[in-house]
Amino acid sequence: MSARAGAAALATALLFSIGCAGLSLSEMPASPIAIRYLDPEQDRRARQALADRREASRQRRDGGLPDTRRGVAVLRDIEQFFRGSLGPDRGVSKWRNRREPDERSPRLALIDPRTGTLELMPEARPGSIPVAWSADRQRLMFGQIQRGYPQLFEIDLESREVRPLTHEPGAHPWGCYGPEGRIVVETHHYRERGFRSLIEISSPGGGRFQELTPGPADSRPSCAPNGSAIAYVSKSRFATPASAKRRQGTREQRPQIVVRAPETGGESAIVGPGIDPSFTPDSRQILYSAPQRVTSERGVETRWRLRRARVSGLGRGGFGTGSIDEVEPTVSPDGRIVAFVGIDADLHNTLYVRRIDGSGERILFNHGAALGPIW
Repeated sequence: MSARAGAAALATALLFSIGCAGLSLSEMPASPIAIRYLDPEQDRRARQALADRREASRQRRDGGLPDTRRGVAVLRDIEQFFRGSLGPDRGVSKWRNRREPDERSPRLALIDPRTGTLELMPEARPGSIPVAWSADRQRLMFGQIQRGYPQLFEIDLESREVRPLTHEPGAHPWGCYGPEGRIVVETHHYRERGFRSLIEISSPGGGRFQELTPGPADSRPSCAPNGSAIAYVSKSRFATPASAKRRQGTREQRPQIVVRAPETGGESAIVGPGIDPSFTPDSRQILYSAPQRVTSERGVETRWRLRRARVSGLGRGGFGTGSIDEVEPTVSPDGRIVAFVGIDADLHNTLYVRRIDGSGERILFNHGAALGPIW
């Protein structure tokens, strides 16, 4: 997308991988990818601070012994540090204790995948999170801190007008555009009995919200483009009794992908363990990231791999042959290409693309860090 008058734009050359098996730029659609961007120096400082914090945590927990585990622990640390709280599956749940975003925080930006330009969105505050495009791709929904809590806004790409979509009470860090002009949101409530996260849906055309899921640990909704379904991450339905948790030696239940109709009281289907659900443009499949046990030079580890399944939850399977953690998949509007974040052992967050059939993987962006792509 070209820079518009009155908008501060940063044209940055993207660093593309080279190889006959990779995607060519001619295959890329015109639609921009919204990301959270850290420049190279911000990225270096953030990763160093994260590595120092993880090392201190290891020493407290293990008495100074080295920690060779990857996967879930790495992903949780990255989410807490880079992305903030996006729900119970994201680590930190109390926004009131979260550091206020500042100039060190990621900035909302748009990447043109054909020309290799990065355009900063100065209308959004530092730390803003892109979450969804409107059906006509003229409006971008994003979350940013408002009076200490996350709320949802949208920006019109033509006029650059920013409009609030949610407000207090409650925090609303994530959402999507539902059918009939409805807005689907993740809502956090802080009450005397503790924290509660659930999915809510507005009335047609926006307005009053009503509960779509009961919680208390539902997050990260994604809306099917045709309005037929909503996918979200849940720990609520799969709670483990306290005694079983103690026997298992874990304090948390693994997140699961759930799909349901946008009507309250509708039937739901369980896709399987995972995070970061995203629909294909035809609304027939869901892409997500799931834990997988793999054998490496370090032994058996947990890595995050991209998977897809039909909306019914059937037909689950992986695609691609990546060797690093793969999270936050998002599909191009033409349904041919998947963009996602690859996380290596040094905690680099690199934006990759591959065809929907799993072929042609290549790096799309590695100038700094690209987080949370929304295509």
